[in-house]
Amino acid sequence: MTDYPRMLPASKLATMLNPENPRLPMDEDDFETLKGSLGEFGLVENVVVNKRLKARGWPSNAKPTVVSGHRRIEAAVASDYEQDLDVKWVNLNRAKEAKLNLVLNKLGGEFDLDAVEEIIRYLHEQGPEDDLSLTGFRPEEIADFISGDVPGGDIPSLDAKTEIECPQCGAVFEVDTRWQRNRKKHREN
Repeated sequence: MTDYPRMLPASKLATMLNPENPRLPMDEDDFETLKGSLGEFGLVENVVVNKRLKARGWPSNAKPTVVSGHRRIEAAVASDYEQDLDVKWVNLNRAKEAKLNLVLNKLGGEFDLDAVEEIIRYLHEQGPEDDLSLTGFRPEEIADFISGDVPGGDIPSLDAKTEIECPQCGAVFEVDTRWQRNRKKHREN
């Protein structure tokens, strides 16, 4: 039986990062903020690592892989954070690992929409569509990914920003069309 330590150095966890993680890299300012937060508060959220055991359908040569915490690990390594990081070990098959990765990462950060679409389509092929609610995406978003449409359908481009003017107050909102609807930037005319 393998021993799974409750804490590991960031440098060790950095060797376990999942190359299929659909999150895009943080912008430099956010990354610097995260590094500063580590110095001020330490790591306040566990890193989640999947054991990837053969009994769960993984090949016998599968290695443990980070499900959540990629950016925290990268920030810890970049800032020479000396404390070991708390690890929450899980034992999931590939589909459940993918769902957990999506739901733990959906509420913050930007996604590589092509990677998310690929994961959602894979999960859709694995079982009933109602199970996809565990990813944190709304049913209409899931349907858009499965059909190949841009999530929400009302976003004009994946590579640009769009300005929308409020008809009541005249305020201009800059909407990042790479699916950051919750991060609208408000500026006065």
